Amino acid sequence: MAMAGRTSNSSQAGAEPSAAKRATPPASPTWCAPSGSPAKGSASHHASSAPPPKPAPPPKPAAPPKPKGDFTQEQRADSYYAAEAERIFREMEAGNMSRAPPPPAPAKAPKAAKKRAPPPPPSEGNPLLVLVDMNGTLVHRAKDAIAGAGKAHVVANGTHYYAREHARDLVDFLLDARTATPERRRAVLAFYTSMREVNAQPIAKYLCGGRAVDVYERSFNKADPTGENAWDTMRDLPSVWADPTKAAYGFDASNTVVVDDTTRKMREYPSNVLVVPTYDETSVARGGDDALDYLRAYVDALLDEPGDVRTAVDDRPFHLHI
Repeated sequence: MAMAGRTSNSSQAGAEPSAAKRATPPASPTWCAPSGSPAKGSASHHASSAPPPKPAPPPKPAAPPKPKGDFTQEQRADSYYAAEAERIFREMEAGNMSRAPPPPAPAKAPKAAKKRAPPPPPSEGNPLLVLVDMNGTLVHRAKDAIAGAGKAHVVANGTHYYAREHARDLVDFLLDARTATPERRRAVLAFYTSMREVNAQPIAKYLCGGRAVDVYERSFNKADPTGENAWDTMRDLPSVWADPTKAAYGFDASNTVVVDDTTRKMREYPSNVLVVPTYDETSVARGGDDALDYLRAYVDALLDEPGDVRTAVDDRPFHLHI
């Protein structure tokens, strides 16, 4: 029994070195410096035994650009604007471009309003300006219809307008005489009234058949200090001649006649007025008025007189009693 125990112990003791032997790493081989080499551990030995530095890795190749077909239109636009912004920024950094915003573009001058072309100078065709009064001369106007007078020619603005006999014939004659001939002067027609233009236009359009004729309304008259009524006016011819937008611009007393039913209104220019009887309510009801037919014949004769119209009127005054 004792022998068996020793055998077992010795077997265990013999097994331990084998385990220790397996756990111990093998010894490194002994390094022998060749002849003439520095001894191991010296400074020169460490310097020569350091491994060489690793070379820098080569740069990665740039990715090939994608073909344009791979981009959408929006992506290409974004890429363009980004590149353009980068270029502008670089130029600003380099001092090639001002950081200040560009000055605003100068404002465009407003277009001038189209002005009416002035009438031809009075010297062309040696014209005669004929200014014709309206109420009491060419027409009679009334608030109510006139009994026995027939239908009014125009009803507007709460007013009945009755045109005088031959009124449209006179207007047609003067409009047809606007062209001069070698033998005679031309006529320039305009209406001259103490009415407001808004009240004058309805009957003016009727008389002219839609053709354009200037109207000199109440503002081209002046107050009559000797008039019987506060609203009485006189003709203010200088204001008519001075308006560059209307037909009478540039005329004067030597080439102007005024047809009127009231001598008082033209007392400052007695040689420039042709007075006709007043066309009133009684005249409208009676009818058969030929005053404007006689007037047309007289003006026709004046167009044959090339000189100062005042001389012709003074030499052959227009007197009409009907």
